[in-house]
Amino acid sequence: MNQKNNNVSQDIPLPFTVRYSNLLNSSEKVLYSDLLFLSQKNGYCEISNREIATLYGVTIPCVAGWISSLRTKGFIKIQIAHFNGGPVIERKIYPLIPDFENVNTKEKIEILRNVNLKKGKITYSELA
Repeated sequence: MNQKNNNVSQDIPLPFTVRYSNLLNSSEKVLYSDLLFLSQKNGYCEISNREIATLYGVTIPCVAGWISSLRTKGFIKIQIAHFNGGPVIERKIYPLIPDFENVNTKEKIEILRNVNLKKGKITYSELA
């Protein structure tokens, strides 16, 4: 993930519909953020499960589960190419930014509740 393109931002804000979603676990949210980062230039990325597993220090099946979860829950779209019906020769992952208006009511309430909790007043005190 070492991109040296001056036109590519090094920081990607995580859309709040992803950050506060109860559909994804923390690892899936971090992976989504990385996929979003890698997709800045072309709108998609071609990172393999092996590369992700190496980057995060986890197994390939673990990454496959995260990718599958992101896909089935509508956070990414995957396009694969086969040569003459044979094995996959290319995979493009397109991060989708969920639209808050399309989130179901229960999920929307939970997102707003979490956002409001984050906006709460913080009081500091010193410990003796």
